[in-house]
Amino acid sequence: MAQNMTTTHSTSSHHSSTQSSSSTTITSSTSSSSTSGFRSESDYVTRMAPRFERLAGSNANLQSLVHGMRTGAQITLAGATGTDAVVFSPPMRRMSYGDITQALELAKQELATIGLPQPSPHELSAALNGGTIVTANGETTLSGILQNRSRGMSWGRIAHLAGVRSASERAPERATGHATASGSGVRGGNASVSRSGVSAGNAGVTFGPGGMRVQAGDATR
Repeated sequence: MAQNMTTTHSTSSHHSSTQSSSSTTITSSTSSSSTSGFRSESDYVTRMAPRFERLAGSNANLQSLVHGMRTGAQITLAGATGTDAVVFSPPMRRMSYGDITQALELAKQELATIGLPQPSPHELSAALNGGTIVTANGETTLSGILQNRSRGMSWGRIAHLAGVRSASERAPERATGHATASGSGVRGGNASVSRSGVSAGNAGVTFGPGGMRVQAGDATR
């Protein structure tokens, strides 16, 4: 995979990575009000900073990411004081704000699943543009969210390759919490309701011709 990456010296600060629990789902949709109606790049950065500034490492880095994905200009991600910055050219231009949100969210979730909730410039660049990074489990090669999108992949396919779930796959769960409904019953977590009975984990209530039978674990009444 061809990469267009250089390094420059930076004095910007960057917080060290902290460990957090892995997340394997994409929790937002580009059709939500939070990703539409932006007046400008600065408006987008201001409104989305609480969501993506930690991922970017600084507000200046987030500005560079948004500008680069909107225009195709080089993206500069500055690291901690005394370290090198990472500069790369995104493979796509004129991305919508909704697509920018999708790309950043996918990168955020993919990095979180491998234990990098607050990545370095190099790690974030690899998630977006492709590259190899070193984690606690050894070297990991990332195909790059933007690289995959430039090849015509859908966001759902890109999410699958990143080991996370896209917003569209989360939509049914967001609509009903963790429950889904069908003609034969309603399921929520380990509980289900159907025409033949009700069950919750190992407990259940069944109505039948002979009356009601209540079962909880190994006890039956």
